[in-house]
Amino acid sequence: MVQFAPGKAPFLLIGSALAIGIALQKMVDFPDWLPVSLTLALILAIAALLRKNASAQLRFALLAMLFCALGMWRFFHWETQNLQHAYLDHLPLKPQHITGTVESLQFGKRLKAVIALESLQNGEHFAEIGGRMIAYLPEGFSDVRPGQRIRLSGATLNPLPPLRNPGQFDYGSYLQSRGITAISYIRSADQMQIPDSTVAFSLENRLFFPLRMSLSRAIERYFSPDIAGILKALLLGVRDDVNRDIREDFQNAGVIHVLAISGLHVGFVVLFIFWLLKYVPVYFKYRNWLTILLLIAYMLLTGANPPVVRATTMAVIIYLGKNVERTGNMPNYLFAAASIILMVQPQQLFWIGFQLSFSAVAAIIYFLPKLQLLFEPLLERIDSATAQQRIRKYLILPYCASFAAQIGVVPLGMFYFQKFSLISFAINPPVILATGGAVLTGFVFLIFQSIVAPIAAIIAFLLEHLMWGIVQSVHFAANFPFAHFDVLGFSIAGIAAYFCAIFLLFHFKNVRFRRVFAGGIAGTLSLSVLFSMQIPALDALMLDVGQGDATLLRTAQRQTLLIDAGPATDEWSSADFAIIPAMQHLGESRLRGLFITHPHLDHYGGAFRLLDFATIDTVYLPPLPLASEMDSLLQRFRENQIPVRTLRSGDVLDIDAETKIFVLAPDAALANYATASGKNVNNGSLVLLVKHRESTMLFTGDAEAEAEIAVRKWGKLLRCDVLKVGHHGSKTSSTPGLLSLVKPEFATISAGKFNRFGHPDSIILRRLNAIHTTVFRTDLQQAIWLRHRAGAWEQVRWK
Repeated sequence: MVQFAPGKAPFLLIGSALAIGIALQKMVDFPDWLPVSLTLALILAIAALLRKNASAQLRFALLAMLFCALGMWRFFHWETQNLQHAYLDHLPLKPQHITGTVESLQFGKRLKAVIALESLQNGEHFAEIGGRMIAYLPEGFSDVRPGQRIRLSGATLNPLPPLRNPGQFDYGSYLQSRGITAISYIRSADQMQIPDSTVAFSLENRLFFPLRMSLSRAIERYFSPDIAGILKALLLGVRDDVNRDIREDFQNAGVIHVLAISGLHVGFVVLFIFWLLKYVPVYFKYRNWLTILLLIAYMLLTGANPPVVRATTMAVIIYLGKNVERTGNMPNYLFAAASIILMVQPQQLFWIGFQLSFSAVAAIIYFLPKLQLLFEPLLERIDSATAQQRIRKYLILPYCASFAAQIGVVPLGMFYFQKFSLISFAINPPVILATGGAVLTGFVFLIFQSIVAPIAAIIAFLLEHLMWGIVQSVHFAANFPFAHFDVLGFSIAGIAAYFCAIFLLFHFKNVRFRRVFAGGIAGTLSLSVLFSMQIPALDALMLDVGQGDATLLRTAQRQTLLIDAGPATDEWSSADFAIIPAMQHLGESRLRGLFITHPHLDHYGGAFRLLDFATIDTVYLPPLPLASEMDSLLQRFRENQIPVRTLRSGDVLDIDAETKIFVLAPDAALANYATASGKNVNNGSLVLLVKHRESTMLFTGDAEAEAEIAVRKWGKLLRCDVLKVGHHGSKTSSTPGLLSLVKPEFATISAGKFNRFGHPDSIILRRLNAIHTTVFRTDLQQAIWLRHRAGAWEQVRWK
């Protein structure tokens, strides 16, 4: 059994206390004097107690408090150095010139450069600044290298992007956790100047970046694009070119971790280095030093991501221990690595990669011996000791290690990604084994491609087929029935309950532990139920999908509707960007109805990707023109056997006992289309009045003045609490005649920030202001969440 006694694993105390201190400083944001004062006071107290032979328990407590205070101070210092700069309060800024040094490059469709800022210049005014920004360089531009000084002219220094929708990936917070404080979009290469092509000296600039690029090009020459993308991720840590469908298959199968260089890969690297140095006639300590240098070099070559840093640090500590002839234990190695990383980069505590890596290894250390013991009775039935040893080493050990790692990372996967992969427990061992073979073969290929091209070509041919075998196997597993499930609303309380249940299972025979963990499960579940209890309400989420429309409605009886599905392009979809994250945030994966108000891409584009996530009971459409733009989407509905119903003015839908939808348009005269390019496409929009209890909401699609005249025949029925302003606030809609009948208390406008149409039009804003309507805009306020309960509307502060 693994022992976690402080005397045997002192870094368990140090690492845990540092992490607690960092988390406390992040949550509470203590003033600058507190961590420093607390650290100094504890150092003095410990020094005084050492002279008085104080009890071990008191010294232990004070040491824990000292490292906790040190963690607080370290995170405060990191925030001060990286995130607190005077100019940030004045963003956006557009100086004449921005000067800095390129730190790193991220390749994709559009090159991104992380730039260490040095100065801003306006005319003769010059200001030295600090911090880092990420610059999106012009498409096709690649003539820049890390370490070069760069001067940007006429570029705007923007604040980090805000969170735009509930449940969405917070890109701004992600960049901030990397010490990046601003963002800029460079439109033309003419805005960029490199005063001196000389690259500042560093190992990354002069050695590892050029080597990484050279090896990437070699992989691209020998392999098909999809396999090249995977191999660059496996061998070099470059994940930008992994095909999206392949990445999704690996995620659904629960083996996405093999596409990120991690401790698993570092283990294969150690094996490869051991194989290379096995027959080198040098003293073993020198060989260990060489192994350490090669491991560090590989870590830097692959970008020093958290799992690689963790594994490399542990390996270095182990080899250093061998050289000084000291042995340790794995918990101490693990927490020593964590302590070193957190002292250097305390912000990594909040990185998903850091959490997944350390959770996986901690679970392997703790659960692996216990899982292996479960197989001992079966092994005892085998007479041959050699057979027992081989089965234990080549079958039970890898499977149990993989299973143990899954125990550690499953709750984090459900918390961050809302997915649980059941098939992962079966497919992980063979995929890991095959990936290990691919990694080792890949290293051999990288050596031979620069020495003997014909041999490299043969290796590439074999590796290509091995990788396609892995890809096809993962695809089959990911699409196997019940292979994976969406787990919506999984919270920190769920993580606590999960680990209580796991420890209860493994310590069931211990009465004291059984009571503790059973109490933990009951307590966390009770608190979770208590906090989730609320008065039933109607929720209306007007999502920020840019220049388009998408509104989620959830009734008090938990019937969920989507009115329009936002825009999409070949590489981007409102479904991935906003709709699916918002549904996951609400804990919903089923739509009672999908309403598409009219056949324009900015209203239906996201529906294609949405079909891969949500179960849709019925799709509701207006009468469509011949050769509609939506024909391909209609085909997808048929393939998924989703009923499609055409709505016309006068139809009424009963959603539940408290919710009805009245269809007020299109009028028959406006629904006669001859071609898809007919000018009445907007005027053929569905106009929907949603009535929930005593509250009403009106959705007018893109209906323009001609359609609004027809809608006005409904008279007093148009009176509503919330108006979804038509056509993104265009002056072609929201006529005075309609507004005088609707008289909404609230109005929402969905428009893209800086859109080329100038929406919403100032005329419309003045009309709404004239009737004393409170206006919400997605271009200014991001997603708008309104809730009706207890007879009143309120705005939900979801950020």
